[in-house]
Amino acid sequence: MTWTPSLTQHLLAGQPETITLGHPLVDDYVAFVGARARRNTWLATAYDLKVFFSQVPKEPTRVTTADVFSFIKAQRHHVTEARSCDWKQPPL
Repeated sequence: MTWTPSLTQHLLAGQPETITLGHPLVDDYVAFVGARARRNTWLATAYDLKVFFSQVPKEPTRVTTADVFSFIKAQRHHVTEARSCDWKQPPL
């Protein structure tokens, strides 16, 4: 089975009531975070998982530590490339 994450928010009075990505295991984790964290943390967690599973096309139960570290390394590489563009970073 190939799963493609799809972030869906169900709103109540303009605020997220539930956030799902379309996989029972991932949705349970997102609900767990939503019950314990502030709204922005909950939204960021769901978005980060969507990005991760869009780039690492595996079932959540098949993801390894190596997959996570490879993803982080690739993300950091892209940030480094963006920082080396022609624009100048202001001095600290």
